[in-house]
Amino acid sequence: MAKRYWGKTLLVGVLLTVLLLSLARYTTRELPFFSEVKSGLKDLTYPFARAVSFLWGGVSNVTQYFKDINELRREKDRLLQENTALKYQLNRLQEVERENLRLKALLGYSQEHPNYELIVAKIIERDPANWYKSFTVNQGKSSGIKKDMPVLDQNGLVGRMMNVAALNGEVLLITDPRSSVAAVTYQGRVPGIIKGTALSSELIMDNIPLNLEVRTGEKVLTSGQGGVFPAGIPIGYIVSVTKDPSGLVQVAKVRPYVDFDRLEEVFILKGSR
Repeated sequence: MAKRYWGKTLLVGVLLTVLLLSLARYTTRELPFFSEVKSGLKDLTYPFARAVSFLWGGVSNVTQYFKDINELRREKDRLLQENTALKYQLNRLQEVERENLRLKALLGYSQEHPNYELIVAKIIERDPANWYKSFTVNQGKSSGIKKDMPVLDQNGLVGRMMNVAALNGEVLLITDPRSSVAAVTYQGRVPGIIKGTALSSELIMDNIPLNLEVRTGEKVLTSGQGGVFPAGIPIGYIVSVTKDPSGLVQVAKVRPYVDFDRLEEVFILKGSR
């Protein structure tokens, strides 16, 4: 009942307000007797006019609120699209940077080893159980690849070709315990043999003469002895040096330059040109 009463009251107020506005068109000269009536109607309808104004203002505010919400949604969508585009551009730039590093490495090795041709090979298969022992690349006999050809990346020595098929080949990593590489320290020219430990971050340099000093931090390179690896390919750096349990030689731990966990492609040093 209360709702119906207030509804009727509001309707009457609205009608009175409209009537007042209609009467306002006429001047007191034309209708003198309406002066006092019009003034009284204004006082009478003022609360209803205020109510109508309040309701209309509320409707306007709600309409503006939804307009603002829609505008924010459009702005959000635009920013998301822009963010996606920027991420794509960043990924492209990172790929270009990696490509530049690869090309610089190719140029550097080509200049250092002019008698060798560098073949780019992508890693196509890697067994998690033998992660630091070997992997398969997409280059084989059809590209002139042969067993024992050195394999490296832009940072240093990776390993050598082991089993070669027509279209692919298996690479034996220097981190494999079966691997053996003749090496020498860069500053002191101290010789030794690099062996794998099946760990990505550790190699062993064995057979170091007791009378020769090896310092931590020294670079270790291939020595060129043995006929498999040309001299001067970076391997890693000395981390620590101890005496072998036999007491006849020294043994050093070497941290490889190559990140064996992140390898995607390598270079194969293909014979003499």
